[in-house]
Amino acid sequence: MDESRIYLGCLYLAFERGLLTMARLLHDAGDFTDPPSGDVPGCETFYLLLNEIDGRGPTRRGKGPVGDRVRDLFAPMAREARAALAELPREMGVEPGSQ
Repeated sequence: MDESRIYLGCLYLAFERGLLTMARLLHDAGDFTDPPSGDVPGCETFYLLLNEIDGRGPTRRGKGPVGDRVRDLFAPMAREARAALAELPREMGVEPGSQ
């Protein structure tokens, strides 16, 4: 389990729930991965996408809408975060639904 990937996945889950803007998601992910840690994309991946939504234009023409690319980038990490979060109650000695 790579804690860095799970953290980034949790950031994305917060974005999905409307707790973070896309700009904040990409900014925080860029800050977290500078310097790189574990098996995660480097900070430039996040900052380039952030530049696009800041109105600086696409950094990769023809690659699709920035929202789709953000979703695709974070999808594997979000899956890992969901799996890790599902395990939390068991690790803490609490069965899901027993509270």
